[in-house]
Amino acid sequence: KAFPEKLDSTYEVTVSVSTARLSHDPEKLKRRREIFRLLFGARRPLSIDEVSVALALEPFASEVDEDALPFDAFEHLSTISIPFAVIHEGYLQLVHLSFKEFLARSPSVDDPLPRRLQIHMTPDDSNSYIVRKCFARLSEDQYREPYRIGAFLRKNIYPEGASVEDIDHISAEHEILYEYAALNWQIHLTELAEPEADILTLAQNFLHGNEFVLWAEYTYDKSKDNSSLAKIRSLLNTWYSNLPSGSKQLINVEDFFAGPYRTLSSFYKSDGNDKTLTWLCIYRLADFYSVITDADRAFKARKEVVDGLTDLLGRNNPLTLRATS
Repeated sequence: KAFPEKLDSTYEVTVSVSTARLSHDPEKLKRRREIFRLLFGARRPLSIDEVSVALALEPFASEVDEDALPFDAFEHLSTISIPFAVIHEGYLQLVHLSFKEFLARSPSVDDPLPRRLQIHMTPDDSNSYIVRKCFARLSEDQYREPYRIGAFLRKNIYPEGASVEDIDHISAEHEILYEYAALNWQIHLTELAEPEADILTLAQNFLHGNEFVLWAEYTYDKSKDNSSLAKIRSLLNTWYSNLPSGSKQLINVEDFFAGPYRTLSSFYKSDGNDKTLTWLCIYRLADFYSVITDADRAFKARKEVVDGLTDLLGRNNPLTLRATS
């Protein structure tokens, strides 16, 4: 369907005016493109704070750079994105669906800006940008901390044994952009037929790190259901099967869920603190095997848990009895 010629020319003129207004500051032109890359492919409206944090996040960093956050997010985002995006009830959104269609058009051959500053983009441009930000948020050091994860494990498996300190420790809701990243990283990733190498590295690190376990427990805590995790596993397997052979060498999805839970279980076993966490990891793994209908592995993992908890706590301990049922 042809883009309306009159609307096209209107947007072209308005973009030119905006570019001229920001041309004294290439960093603002870069930020404008980044904002549009976020809004173009976002699965839901993003709040001002979420956009600000996304802009400040850097892949492979241990935490968000607080100095990169604007002092006045409303003023900062308004100045850069008007008139193409509007702030409504605290959320930044493209002004109209037609502008999203305009962004998806090929750039003019006469565009004087270098590619990194141009506003036109493909869906892959947007998904690549967003998934990098998702992994940057999900993989921060604070989400790798074993005993923050342990608090989630206790709450999800044996809430009677969770302390008030645990409950205070586990919440990630207040961490801006974590919820969006947790619920949508797999969508943005699997939209990419040929992801760049750094994205595959970010995915590989996430899928095999402690941060995966916190993400999985957070996801389970929101729904009290393992089926969403099984669906994500299926989605990743289909996506992986269609990757170019060279890309497949950079990422392993075969040990989805099992790999990071086993690794963290081993850490708890050798750490010498709360040994029950060793078996809570395997408990969750047994549940996951049941959901994906791998009965043999589910049975073996469940027996492993029962034997481990019996040796540690005794056969009549409530947690042992729960694992036995």
